[in-house]
Amino acid sequence: MLKQLYDYIEKFNPGNVYTIAARPGMGKTIVARYIANMLAESGQNVLYIETEALPEQERLKRLNDKYDFLYRRLISAEEIRNVAFIGKYNAIVIDSFQYMHHKRKEDVAYRLKRLAEELNVAVVVLSHISRKADMRKDHQPRISDMTRKMCGTLWKSSDGVIFLHRNSYYYRHCTNSDMNFIIAKDI
Repeated sequence: MLKQLYDYIEKFNPGNVYTIAARPGMGKTIVARYIANMLAESGQNVLYIETEALPEQERLKRLNDKYDFLYRRLISAEEIRNVAFIGKYNAIVIDSFQYMHHKRKEDVAYRLKRLAEELNVAVVVLSHISRKADMRKDHQPRISDMTRKMCGTLWKSSDGVIFLHRNSYYYRHCTNSDMNFIIAKDI
């Protein structure tokens, strides 16, 4: 699993947007933090933006990571641009798309793509997908799970999209807790 993720990260290019999408509880944040640390260890200056509420203990734990951390609920792409420009970052990880702010949700994804190109940074953004996967027998996420209302424009604006899936999330008796990466869109 990590080899597949590492190979994918090796292809990250400045100016591109990469989406990691899954149902809540699949491990998006764990994967995003791993990516941020990997990029930082390779010498890149990384900004990790947390948009969801965090318990105080989690904020303290993040101080040990190798990247810069910003907590801001309802941050806009313009605010990210201003912070990233000052910090001269090579990569930005946003956890999560659903808690970003803009008058029209559809515009957020396009603005992130423009931000990536303008600042010449790789942007990794996490996104929830719809409950459609929960209703299918195999529970595998699909492109159609990125509904227009939630994140449809993110699919169009992203240069790469990875879905995460764990069988153990749906089947508690499952002994295989491996996370599967489904590369749905690759440049």
